[in-house]
Amino acid sequence: MMSDDPEAPLPAAEDQKVAQGRHRCIVLGLLFIAACAIAAIVLPLVLNDDDCNCSTSREIDSTPTQPPPVEPTSSPAPTASEPPAAEPTKSPAPTPVATSERLNQLIDMYLIPISGGQVFQDPSSPQYQAAQFIADVDQVSSQFTNITQVGDRYALATFYYAMDGDNWFSCYDGHKNCTTGNSWMDPQVNHCEWSAVNCNDDGRVVDLFFATSEGNGLVGTIPPEISQMTEMQNLVAVNNLIAGTFPDTIGKMTNLKRVVLPTNVMTGTLPEGFMVNTPLEILILSNNKFSGEIPKSLGEIPTLTQLLLGNNRFDGSIPSELSSLELLGTLDLSKNARLRGSIPDSIFTMSNLENLLLDGSQNIVGEIGSRIGGLSSLGVLRLGGTRMDGTLPEALFNLTNLSEIDLKGAEFSGTLSENFARLAFTLRILRLSNNTFTGEVPAAFDSLEVLNALELEGNNITGAISSTICSRRGSDRGDLNNLTVDCTEITCDCCTNCKT
Repeated sequence: MMSDDPEAPLPAAEDQKVAQGRHRCIVLGLLFIAACAIAAIVLPLVLNDDDCNCSTSREIDSTPTQPPPVEPTSSPAPTASEPPAAEPTKSPAPTPVATSERLNQLIDMYLIPISGGQVFQDPSSPQYQAAQFIADVDQVSSQFTNITQVGDRYALATFYYAMDGDNWFSCYDGHKNCTTGNSWMDPQVNHCEWSAVNCNDDGRVVDLFFATSEGNGLVGTIPPEISQMTEMQNLVAVNNLIAGTFPDTIGKMTNLKRVVLPTNVMTGTLPEGFMVNTPLEILILSNNKFSGEIPKSLGEIPTLTQLLLGNNRFDGSIPSELSSLELLGTLDLSKNARLRGSIPDSIFTMSNLENLLLDGSQNIVGEIGSRIGGLSSLGVLRLGGTRMDGTLPEALFNLTNLSEIDLKGAEFSGTLSENFARLAFTLRILRLSNNTFTGEVPAAFDSLEVLNALELEGNNITGAISSTICSRRGSDRGDLNNLTVDCTEITCDCCTNCKT
């Protein structure tokens, strides 16, 4: 029977029950704390795995790649009436096993559909290195709200490793003095802030712009992953050692407006259908090693304003289909020694063409003819170093925008017209050397007020260079700094170079 006195001691049995209850509470509390610590580590991996359906339209989970460290919970010292509690489980630091799990998840669920599985068998491949960066180092990708932004970052990382990025001249990984933005591969910086990269308001890459005169030491082949940057408008890399061919995937980049890759070592052909699904305005591939025929399908890109393919190894004939490019201002097919045949008549109907450059394409033949009059906007005509022949038609002197006529080293003939006077205030460069022109130096040359260069040597021209022309040498009246003739045939008191 229980006592009514609240001060009375409890019976021994009830005292034991209270002690046991207290023990259970302490142990359960410790287990709960340990469980929370473990969950803080495991949960991010579980969520990243189970929540990923790899749909290109899904939003990216913002769970950090590296879980925050959890301090181990200290266990209270055991007392005489309490059994020793087990040590709580400490939160482990990230291990190579956990890192491998993240990397494997990224490759299997997202990157294999982009790059295929074979490249990830090689840890030195650009794709594997890029995947490793995204999975194990990067602190930005987890903050993106759309998977296309991750695709851009992966594409840039792959480009970096494919182009020997660690040996770039500037703004490589770890470079401390990048003055044009942030160094590439900085895991704490959005790639839109990396040097040579520009993005739109949606965080998508629109420009890749390596345009310094000395280049940046890019060495390698453009990886197919570049096509992940589907919003890109400008791909520019000048004066580097980019090799190989265009990846087949470049046709997926349907927003490209400018592809400017001159002075590299790229090879291969430009396939039919090349870039026809883009709003391409400028294509500059000069000074490379491209070969094969110039695609007729380039004439199906109505937005083209500049087509520069000079100093390559293209062969075949000049496609007449190029005349469909109504906006084309510059056509440069110079220094393609394997090109052959004549200039298609349709090319001379291009009323907006300002620059026609075929110099050094030594197997181009035919005459200029009166058809030249159709090029009403023409400013620069370079046909030197070809096998073109015939006389200079009178229609040439109706092109009152002409600032340069370069016919040196071809096979033109006939006398020089007095109608050169029609070009008095536009013609700056006249190179006629090493042809078979005859007759006397025309008096019309006295009218060429803005002439900078006059080259007449290597012909059968006679007569004299007038004092009017000579007065433009080093005076306020003009800047005629290059005047070359055969001094055995032409009298000249002011020539810069007398050929004898």
